[in-house]
Amino acid sequence: MNSVNCAKFCRLHVLNPISLGFTFAEPKKERIFMVTDWTSIMSSVVFIVLVTSEAILSRRKNLELFERRDTLANIALGILTFATKMGSKAAILLLYTSIFELAPWTFPENSWLWFIAGLLLNDLMFYWYHRISHTTRFFWALHVAHHSSEKMNITTAIRGNFLNNLFHALFWIPMLFLGFPPIIVLTTDAFSYFYQLWLHTRIIPKLGPIERVLNTPSHHRVHHGSNPQYIDKNYAAVFIFWDKIFGTFEEEEEEVRYGLTKPFETHNPLKIAFYEFGAVFRDTAARKGFKAKIKELFRKP
Repeated sequence: MNSVNCAKFCRLHVLNPISLGFTFAEPKKERIFMVTDWTSIMSSVVFIVLVTSEAILSRRKNLELFERRDTLANIALGILTFATKMGSKAAILLLYTSIFELAPWTFPENSWLWFIAGLLLNDLMFYWYHRISHTTRFFWALHVAHHSSEKMNITTAIRGNFLNNLFHALFWIPMLFLGFPPIIVLTTDAFSYFYQLWLHTRIIPKLGPIERVLNTPSHHRVHHGSNPQYIDKNYAAVFIFWDKIFGTFEEEEEEVRYGLTKPFETHNPLKIAFYEFGAVFRDTAARKGFKAKIKELFRKP
């Protein structure tokens, strides 16, 4: 093998540490799909293990963590979300790749240093996207399905509006302009969602010193509470210190009441997903003038 062919071989087949897989890397598009598919499969396996374990424990100790119709609605919404993610990943990758090419500088995609930096920035982006999803009416309509269950178990983690994926992807564009490669943006975001699976449970108590830095089930139970002191608190995905920095942290003290202040009276997955949009669009249409309509659409819920 001459030096030219050797160099070509190395470019095509160098092992990429970001992929977390013991296989030779393929051209970029295929490699990114491999990483996102791998994380989706891993998340699905972990989800099944956690749900099964929690259900067994709930049954043995009569904890009543699950309600059949609620759980089926969660799973149906999770399947719709997964299908939307798989169906839109090619378009999102094309968008991300096109925008990344406009970045004034770029960071290496196979550096753990920049992966960790990307993880921190992704978490900060998630904090603000999540906060906006609670404080503006249109984005709350996309997010409210996740908070509509009056149960708190692992299946609640996948209860959400499948349309949220599209807006979520747009919110991460600044990372690309800052020079983070699409594979880092997508992988850190996948890790963030993977981490949040275990947060949706009542059976794990407070975890001591790690609660000062990391988001935990205790912190996230607060986020799902409809108690007045718990509303719009603890937006973090992985690192709870964002809430402490921006003044939205609340400790779990009083027993949490899960769900909404005005509960949904349905277990139909599609009605759950679009429940709030009817009121949003009706009220927006009733406003006269473009400015008034925009104000209504993005006012506090």
